[in-house]
Amino acid sequence: MAAQAESIEVPTDAELLQAQADLWRHSLYYLTSMALRCVVDLEIPTAIHRLGGVASLPDLMTALSLPSVKMPFLGRVMRVLVNSGVFAADNESEPGMELYRLTPLSRVLVHGVVADEHHSQKYFVLGVTSPHYTEAALGLADWFKKDTEPPVPSPFEEKFGVPLLDEKTALLDEELDDVVNQGVAAHDNLGIATILRECGDIFKGLESLTDCCGGDGTTARALVKAYPHIKCTVLDLLKVIDKAPADGVINYVAGDLFHTVPPSQAVMLKEYHNLRAAAFNSQAQELGRRTEDLVNSRRANADLRGQLSEAQAALRAKETEHAALVLERDRLAKKLADQEESHKAALKEAQDSEAALKAEFETEAAGWAETRQSLDEGFGLLRT
Repeated sequence: MAAQAESIEVPTDAELLQAQADLWRHSLYYLTSMALRCVVDLEIPTAIHRLGGVASLPDLMTALSLPSVKMPFLGRVMRVLVNSGVFAADNESEPGMELYRLTPLSRVLVHGVVADEHHSQKYFVLGVTSPHYTEAALGLADWFKKDTEPPVPSPFEEKFGVPLLDEKTALLDEELDDVVNQGVAAHDNLGIATILRECGDIFKGLESLTDCCGGDGTTARALVKAYPHIKCTVLDLLKVIDKAPADGVINYVAGDLFHTVPPSQAVMLKEYHNLRAAAFNSQAQELGRRTEDLVNSRRANADLRGQLSEAQAALRAKETEHAALVLERDRLAKKLADQEESHKAALKEAQDSEAALKAEFETEAAGWAETRQSLDEGFGLLRT
């Protein structure tokens, strides 16, 4: 009997075309992220800014000292990012001669410009599109399949052995750690001036505030600039505080917000849930490591106990062997003593026998002497 054919709902022609377009978009959208990383790495937003805010492809090729043979390919990258809203372009220009302009998005990617309220997001982009991040993302399917005991590590930690945004990240890659820290700091400080303008009422009446995980103090300095009467304290890890500028305006305290927070009227938390999760994961991982160390210690202790039992059994066997040897020694000593006594008795007997024989010999010798004298006297008479 033939197996019954499976059925599936077939989309309409319009739905199928839309599905195909969406499939392409989702499958290839990583190219947009890679294109964004490319232009940030090449500092194209900075180049357009320095060229007066408007630049053509030949202008960019010259400013960036790129090989002319790559210009058509750069045009494709720029076209992708224009469609994504990263750049704006004059569509009326001839192909290859488009004029590219900065948008609000690409303006925050301009790097190396020191200006009020400008915080370049270059390192944020380079951090989140780094090979380590993308490689961890490519392993998501394997990560889901792997059965892991809690606490479950993130795909990044599963792949590289260290958590994200952790002090141990530098052990994996110092450059990655530096890029990510700069990116987080830039992201945290982005838009603080807008917050002060739009939500400034929340700071009125405050005399003191602690900015938890405040980094180099950029947010705190902006707050003090807007409200000079507020005494600001920045709390962050020691490695961050060590690099903070000592300007005498901000009080920097090294510590962990999950252990203690310097006293103040208000506390500022940015991305608290992420920080809490990161701290929890870090503590959970530390607990996991300690648990593993404890298990290994117990195993080692059990091994030592086994070795001790074997050593004790061997010692008992040696003690039994030693006791048997002692008994044998005592037996041989007694036998030797008995033999010595026997030898002494035999020697005395021999000595006594020798004395008796000697006395007998002397007695017989005396008798022989008398007999000889008698004989000598008899022979003398015969001669006469």
